[in-house]
Amino acid sequence: MATHGSESIANCHPFPIAGGKYAVIHNGIINILPTGDNSDTAEFCAKVLCPIARKMRLDSPSVRFLVESTVGSGNKLCVMDGNGAVTIFNEASGHWLNGVWFSNRGYEESLWKVTGRDAFAGDWWQRKEKSFHTGKLTDEEEIEAEIAYYRSTGMNEADATEAALAWEGGFNEV
Repeated sequence: MATHGSESIANCHPFPIAGGKYAVIHNGIINILPTGDNSDTAEFCAKVLCPIARKMRLDSPSVRFLVESTVGSGNKLCVMDGNGAVTIFNEASGHWLNGVWFSNRGYEESLWKVTGRDAFAGDWWQRKEKSFHTGKLTDEEEIEAEIAYYRSTGMNEADATEAALAWEGGFNEV
């Protein structure tokens, strides 16, 4: 999938910059005119981030101001260095959930598109939201929420229960 440029390895995330010192991922469309088959992100990395990264720390307030002002608030960029430290540009345009930062809420919308049955899916999502935000769902409530989700996809009770138990087992091991 590509919004700009060709579908190629050179246009795939993450984008290494500054000789591989950093890796960049991006969500949005940067208002920059790409050259050749470059994507907007590849072009921004080559013309803006890479030169800056060679001379300054990307997590500095001045670099944050420059990058966020240049790309606009609708674009989110995450930059990770070789030690695993992450800088998120336009962090406020995304959101945190259970220690994970999301650049958009597409995962919520896809639930409705996949299930097509709002009553079950809504119940499942409300329970999962309670769990993520408060950690106060019991194991039984977690499994009931998973069963409700799988039932919303059209599974029968037995298959939904089996899938929910398998999911909870895998989820708890992560």
